[in-house]
Amino acid sequence: EIGDRLGLSKERVRQLELRALQKLRQCLSPEEFDLLTG
Repeated sequence: EIGDRLGLSKERVRQLELRALQKLRQCLSPEEFDLLTG
């Protein structure tokens, strides 16, 4: 749905999501990351 709204492919959305999660993992403690990602 997000990809459709922004004109992005599903693969590009997946790539962006992975990159964002990697950045969060670097910035947060393991406990904070686990709380955020469930």
